[in-house]
Amino acid sequence: MLKIFLVEDEIVIREGIRNNVDWEKEGLSFVGCASDGEMAYPAILKEKPDILITDIRMPFMDGLELSRLLRKDLPGLKIIIISGYREFEYAQKAIDLGVTEYLLKPFKASKLLEVVRGVAQNIEKERQEQQLLERYRQEMDKDSRKARTELFRDLISGHFSVAELLEKGKKLGIELGAPIYQTVLFQLLFTDAAPEYTDKMVQAEEDLLSYIQKLDKIEAFEREIDGWFFIVRGDSEEELKERLDGLCHELAETVRKAAGGEIHFFGGIGRIVYRLRDLKWSYNDANKALSFRYFEKPDQILLYKSLERESTGTFDVNGMDMEKIDAHIIENFLRNGIEEEVENFVDGYLSAYGDQNISSMIFCHYVTMHSYLCVLRFQRSIGNSEEEVMKVCGGLNEEIGRIASREAMREFMIRLFGKSMELRNHVNNRRYGRLIRDAKEYIQKHCQESDLNLNKVASTVNISTNYFSSIFAQETGQTFTEYLTGTRMKLAKELLRCTNKKITEIGELAGYQDSHYFSYIFKKTQNCTPKEYRMKGMKE
Repeated sequence: MLKIFLVEDEIVIREGIRNNVDWEKEGLSFVGCASDGEMAYPAILKEKPDILITDIRMPFMDGLELSRLLRKDLPGLKIIIISGYREFEYAQKAIDLGVTEYLLKPFKASKLLEVVRGVAQNIEKERQEQQLLERYRQEMDKDSRKARTELFRDLISGHFSVAELLEKGKKLGIELGAPIYQTVLFQLLFTDAAPEYTDKMVQAEEDLLSYIQKLDKIEAFEREIDGWFFIVRGDSEEELKERLDGLCHELAETVRKAAGGEIHFFGGIGRIVYRLRDLKWSYNDANKALSFRYFEKPDQILLYKSLERESTGTFDVNGMDMEKIDAHIIENFLRNGIEEEVENFVDGYLSAYGDQNISSMIFCHYVTMHSYLCVLRFQRSIGNSEEEVMKVCGGLNEEIGRIASREAMREFMIRLFGKSMELRNHVNNRRYGRLIRDAKEYIQKHCQESDLNLNKVASTVNISTNYFSSIFAQETGQTFTEYLTGTRMKLAKELLRCTNKKITEIGELAGYQDSHYFSYIFKKTQNCTPKEYRMKGMKE
């Protein structure tokens, strides 16, 4: 129910307007009145009415001055000026202040009601438009976080000034300024080449997003299929630690409650930094800690400082089954890791054996050969031949011949794993092509269903929602919502041109149960209403 407030210094008029109009019958609530602007101002700020009816000439504070003040405090307030003065200057000032209506005395109650009804209708129309716009924004932004992703990359690149980063954050409504920062990387763990869609996985992702949206003084950025990046801000180290501990605890508990132990997670915590531009160092530390998910038990969030490893002593090749101990670790990384992590992974892998072991050339040659064979086995499992591997990575014999030091072995492994991931990504791109084709076919067949959404389509191609959202945008250049909307609009245009069905019916056939929202989306994307589009086709 819209609220009305009246300001009028003549008591007879004031009482007449308040008592002689059945406001409730009109669907309106009369919330107060005052004899001048000075008395009205605090009451209006308290009541926050939708419509203000005010005389223009009053003692102490007139209607124009009151309107000027309220324009700043309540920009959405609709103002109806009433006055017995016909002078142009008053009307002109009222127009300049954005007054909605200007009503001259004397007037009948019926005339006032006519004006109020018109203003009320405009308010309802504006609110409906705003709701439709907000719904449109939410749907279009649901799986489109390009701007935030770009800001995340800018923050960790170290290529921008503090002023530039603060301004970029401000445009997205993100507060980045603080005396002290620390970063966290957090990821749900998968074991297969493409994360499979499961109810537990979807529930964990949804619960995490729900928790993340409520965070205070912690900014979260999605890293597509690679989890989340958190920037924790604080005014002191004590406050930062408390906030960081709370974040890590809640992330872990959220996954445990949603997944019931079926889905695992891992996280890394970077160093404390005191400058926004130094976030890249904290991020690098967190990324190094995250890379230890291949060596450590899951379901923990490690601080980068806890990764120091002691030497394991003398290495006894004959006494250890290296096939069981190492092959799975390397192949799991080649299957699920990203190129950005290769160097950290290699360092973590080698450090597990201690400095004494990897100083031996015999050991270095063994690790070189073992790594190469792991790459071969993995590549065969995803459909690449030995010839394709050798063409990209080089031959084993010639590579071993070049290993003359511990550093040369390390550089070889970094290069080998990086090249292996390039081959993997090429295979995945072929697979993605098939997957996206299947998804598009499903969307084409089911776009008329109003409940069609990202989760449902992801489930049909058997991968997680976040993973599907990422590769769909990557392969098509559009977010899922943009593509679905485009498909529905194409269908709607065909129906408008080729049938005589009602616009409401066409909206339903195009997947929109709400006809108002259908018309809004159509105009937003096609720059004309459905009716205008149909009429244009009839003229052509």
